[in-house]
Amino acid sequence: MKQTNTKKITTLLSLVALIVLLASCKEDPKKIQFPDGLPTMSLKDSLQFDPDWYKAEYKVVTYIRGSRNLYPLWLDWESYINEFPEMAFIFYFTSKDTASLFKELEENNFYHPFILDQENKFFTVNEYENTEFRYKDRGNLKQDNFISTIVKGHTIVEVAAAGMPDLFRRDMREILSKDTGN
Repeated sequence: MKQTNTKKITTLLSLVALIVLLASCKEDPKKIQFPDGLPTMSLKDSLQFDPDWYKAEYKVVTYIRGSRNLYPLWLDWESYINEFPEMAFIFYFTSKDTASLFKELEENNFYHPFILDQENKFFTVNEYENTEFRYKDRGNLKQDNFISTIVKGHTIVEVAAAGMPDLFRRDMREILSKDTGN
C-alpha cells in the first residue's frame, strides 16, 4: 500500500514538474526594432514618411527584399491603409537597384512612403533569419523575401495575412477591437 502511494506521489510530482517546465518554455513576445538613419522615400512628393509612425500603437510592418517581380506589391495596400487609418503602415525595401525598384513601384501603383534599407539593417537587427514566423500556429512561414507583421507598440502580435484580404481584414478588426472592447 505504501509503495502504491509513493508511485502516485512520484507520478503526480512528475506531472507537476512537466507542466512547470512546459509553461516556462513559452517564448517571450518578439520585440521589433527600427534602425536609425535609414532614408525614407516616396514616389510622390505629396506623400511624406511620418516618423511618428514608429511610435503608433498599432503598425503593420512589412519587409520586402528585391527589386523585380515583387509580388507583395500586387496586393491592394492602398485599400488596407485607407480602411485602417488607426494603423501605421511601414514598408522596408532592400533593393540596391533603386531604378528597378522605382519602376516596379510605379508599375504597381505603390505610392506609400517607404524606407530604403540597402544594407538590410532591419532584417539583421531584428534577427529575422533566426525567427520562426507562424500564422495562428498553422506552421512555419520562415522566409526572407516578404514578411509582414502586425505590431502593437514594439511587440509583434502576429504575422499579417496581407495576401489574403478577407483574413487580413478580419485579423485587423479583431486586434483593434481587443483594446476598444467592440
